[in-house]
Amino acid sequence: MRRTLSVFILALSAPLFAQSVQSIPVRAVLLPSNEVPAATADTSATGSATVWIHLVKDSSGNITSGSVDFDADYNLGVAVTITGMHIHQGAAGVAGPVVVSSGLGGSNTIAVPTPGAGSVFEQVPFGGSAPVPVATIQGILSNPSGYYLNIHTTDNPAGAMRGQLLPATYSVRMGLLDTSSELTTPAAVTPGVGSDAVNSEASGVVSIQVILARDSSGNPASAQVVFDPNYANFAAGTSFVGMHIHKGVPGFNGPVVINSGLAGPVSAGTGSGNLHYPVDLDTTNAAALAAAADLIGNPGFYYVNIHTEAYPGGEVRGQLRMTDSETFPLMLMPSNEVPAVTNLTASAPGQISFYTLRNYDGSVAAGTAVFDVDPEFPSSTKFVGMHVHSGAAGSSGPVVIPAELPGGSQTLPSGSGNLFSAVTISGTAGIDALNGLVQTPANYYVNIHTSTNPGGAARAQVATANTTMPEVASVVSNGAAALTTVAPGEIVTIYGSNLSNYTSDLSGFSGYNSLPQSLNGVSVMFGEVKAPLFYVAPGQINAQVPFEVTAGPQQVTVMSPNGMSGGFSATVDNYAPSVYAVVRAADYSVIGASNPAHPGDILIAFETGMGQTTPPRITGYLDPPTVFILAVLGTGAPPSPTYFTTAATTATLGGASIPVLSSVATPGYAGLYQTAFTVPTGMSGTLPLVLTIGQAESNPVNVVVQ
Repeated sequence: MRRTLSVFILALSAPLFAQSVQSIPVRAVLLPSNEVPAATADTSATGSATVWIHLVKDSSGNITSGSVDFDADYNLGVAVTITGMHIHQGAAGVAGPVVVSSGLGGSNTIAVPTPGAGSVFEQVPFGGSAPVPVATIQGILSNPSGYYLNIHTTDNPAGAMRGQLLPATYSVRMGLLDTSSELTTPAAVTPGVGSDAVNSEASGVVSIQVILARDSSGNPASAQVVFDPNYANFAAGTSFVGMHIHKGVPGFNGPVVINSGLAGPVSAGTGSGNLHYPVDLDTTNAAALAAAADLIGNPGFYYVNIHTEAYPGGEVRGQLRMTDSETFPLMLMPSNEVPAVTNLTASAPGQISFYTLRNYDGSVAAGTAVFDVDPEFPSSTKFVGMHVHSGAAGSSGPVVIPAELPGGSQTLPSGSGNLFSAVTISGTAGIDALNGLVQTPANYYVNIHTSTNPGGAARAQVATANTTMPEVASVVSNGAAALTTVAPGEIVTIYGSNLSNYTSDLSGFSGYNSLPQSLNGVSVMFGEVKAPLFYVAPGQINAQVPFEVTAGPQQVTVMSPNGMSGGFSATVDNYAPSVYAVVRAADYSVIGASNPAHPGDILIAFETGMGQTTPPRITGYLDPPTVFILAVLGTGAPPSPTYFTTAATTATLGGASIPVLSSVATPGYAGLYQTAFTVPTGMSGTLPLVLTIGQAESNPVNVVVQ
């Protein structure tokens, strides 16, 4: 339900700035055989590339300028010099003209003295006075496969290897690393129980970034996976010898599916630090590509293991998890500095995204910050730093989240371009900063530093200060907003203003048995009882009505970092059924015009508001996530679940009574129920389904029957 609920949550619009930014990745798999005609001087050459297209848009959303990052890996079979890298316009099998040059060429070449692997990074601006027009970038974005990336060498001046561009996605998954999760044997053990064989205090936080491209059929075609763990408390003299993503659920060892490339020994130094290993997956390794794709939707079936000389089987391990995220638009200006920088005419539109994991109480356990800033400076500028500082507008404060620029600095020859950095956040200072930021983001700012202005050249607050008290406007069922009467245990939507300063769902909340009662400094009270939370945003909160709340008028109040709202009177009844959707029991596909039900089908209606069950449910309770692990792995039958049955429920379909097979609380979720029934023979058409429990009727939901 933590993720299912997001389907029912309304999207909230971000504020419009005079300029905004967006970064879009595309990828290419480079092979000599893709050349037209095929390259023959080095038929063993292979490569892959991620092309980041960084866009600057005006207030209407039109692209005005930006930059293109060429980030390519190559493996060449001969000693050679790389003389060029370009994006050409042309479909597969067609040679076409260069439309975006990386800048390699002339005196800017790369000598490869011996056969082997390497990488190249180049950034070029577009729009404005740059040689690449905006229209070219719009063409690439609208039809990536109509363009290809080409690498040229002295042996193959017309093209050594090439690949069509494919649209890609960027995802961040994270895990908490510890020694207790390590297992000494591959045999199955009690789920979630580790081994004491690792006698170490080591710990860490890992961020896994997946840039995945799919072909025209939707199959994974290429991927880059970035391993970025912060490690701590390793013994002095420790050396790392491996780092991998394995397929396996908690309590089980599994095979390596993605290798970081760390072969070791790599010194852990003082015992705390960072490892950064980007790896382009072998495109012939279908299992690795499938794992990269599966990481996006099902990270909990994978774990990261870091191996050391002392513990070659693994010293720290962590299950990967989803993250919740929030993105803030930025406009960095010299005038925002303290004191203001007055001798510089420049700006830097950008955005910063925070991806977080949550503790059982809703607080931040770890995070990843992604900086995406597009400076527009008047001339060549060397950027020496980019950070999040703590401090309200008009005040200066310390760095709390540092970005990492390539080599410690990045020069933009024209003064315009992109600064992009993803940083794993751990340690007391970083976690404290994130917990402060998710409550009051206006108390933090992003600063970029240059060699000319090392104290700060341009700055922007993460958010605009807002101290207005929260106000509740309505409390309605999350299933059907027209239903204003709610029941104990029901999932509700609270609409209002200034309810939260930071938007979060429960994507980063995993592995716990009870929903949090506070999220980003926000809590909700029904009378005197605190409610579990699913989602908080400035204009909306999703919560569960506590089972302890009695029928009758109840005052609903919201406490935010700004203070407490006035009370809103909500009507609570013992039952207030509210149906979300109807699915086919055989495959859980949603019934609709393109997927009609048939007489004899067993259907399941998912709903909320069915009240207390027998035996009684606990407010906010989630069944343990490991209950069905054995069944998932096919290694044995899981324990029989306890079914929490609702009060007697009846149903009509198209106005005719139909038998109800069962009506229970959905296992593993809070506030979600399911009612099963069979479609009678002789029925057809678009028929409204209505559930009745007690004296309360649900909203009608149409069921298409053929």
